[in-house]
Amino acid sequence: MKVLLVTVPMSERSYDSGSVSRPEPLALEYLGAGIRQNHDVKVVDMAVEGAPSLKDVLASYQPDIIGCGPVTAEVFPARELFAEAKKLIPKILTVVGGHHATVQPNDFFEENIDVVLTGEGVHTFRKLCDAHEKGKGFAGIKNIYFRQDGKMAFTSKEEYPSLDSLPFPDRSLLSESRHHYTTHLLYKAMPMASVRSSVGCYYRCNFCAVSNMLNRKVHTRKIDGIIEELSTLEQPVILWVDDEFFLDTKRAVTIAREIDKAGIRKNYLICGRSDTIVNHPETIEEWAKIGLKYLFVGLEAFREEDLKKMQKSNTLAKNEELVRIAHANGVKVRGLFIVQPDFDRKDFKELGQYARKLKIDIPTYSVSTPVPGTELYEEKKNDLMTHDYRLYDMMHTVLPTKLPLKKFYREYSNLMFKRGITFREKIKYFRQIDKEERMKFFRNGMNLYKKLRDAHKLYAD
Repeated sequence: MKVLLVTVPMSERSYDSGSVSRPEPLALEYLGAGIRQNHDVKVVDMAVEGAPSLKDVLASYQPDIIGCGPVTAEVFPARELFAEAKKLIPKILTVVGGHHATVQPNDFFEENIDVVLTGEGVHTFRKLCDAHEKGKGFAGIKNIYFRQDGKMAFTSKEEYPSLDSLPFPDRSLLSESRHHYTTHLLYKAMPMASVRSSVGCYYRCNFCAVSNMLNRKVHTRKIDGIIEELSTLEQPVILWVDDEFFLDTKRAVTIAREIDKAGIRKNYLICGRSDTIVNHPETIEEWAKIGLKYLFVGLEAFREEDLKKMQKSNTLAKNEELVRIAHANGVKVRGLFIVQPDFDRKDFKELGQYARKLKIDIPTYSVSTPVPGTELYEEKKNDLMTHDYRLYDMMHTVLPTKLPLKKFYREYSNLMFKRGITFREKIKYFRQIDKEERMKFFRNGMNLYKKLRDAHKLYAD
């Protein structure tokens, strides 16, 4: 059985953050590892520069099954991809999974999609491929919707599997694209690998679907398995893709010490909450010793009342102390802030000033987006001014704005490029990167700037 797994290229309407830093499609590497023993599997990252067209891949490989796992902004392109696949190979089995398919499966209930896979998909997808090869039905496979008598029918729900029951992701499946998976955060493009040690979160931030998807449970891997996987990786940079790496601070410290004991020397990028780190600063101290370079922290707001509206369960004081602790340990902070649709010019200005006051190394600004599966979506779904998922990329507003749209995007682009970081800091950064990286930075910046300044035009149709 030939199985093709692909990433979905974003629409021209969307902003692809991978143009600056692109992690590997880890989910597809997990799926490929789960079926490779019994099936011929090919993984193609169609989102990278120079990737082959779907038509060419289908013609040369002739798969029996095609699968992908689009995020919300990729839903429409995924539908188009499956339509093209069915047109070229009518008998091909089309399978969609991933985050959006789990929280909003009905968005894929259409004629060109045969199976919608929900939840953690490695074991389920293997059973699906085995059943299809043997000509068996899918009714006995849990956690899926499949086409039956012209309608999509759900089988039954199965509990989340142990992460230790999953194979290591098969990174050899993307050897041809491996050079694209880099980060530019360390002043030059450096090869980067992604590793997952846990999944889930206890908190109930209203803009995030993770806790709802997993009923506020956190699933973790055994530490010896994590160390074993790390020891196989050649990449000098490791991006930990846990939803919140420092939820269990004792475990986080133990992982750092075991990495050190194993003699593994890497540069680490980690996502975490400020309060867990501030309450246990020893976590950063331990990780700084073994190579932690950047913390990605959801600071979200510059006002206490905005944090409360987001149900963040955190404070500005914790955020500010986190930056101090990180810098004291030589760790840089990529602070993530959320721009609200009711911002006026004063709000944009004050947010930029706040980021500079905190001396955030890389301030990042997204637009508040009610993504399906979140409490924010349920609260705001009747206020949405567009259902075009291509604009659900966290860079476009899908809610009415206080400012006229054109002015909103002008202020947003000014915040992104002028207010969040000082001119002196920009010059310092440019001096530390080579000419090629500098030019790439300018090209990506100008493309984003133009896209944002013209974004108000996208709502007319």
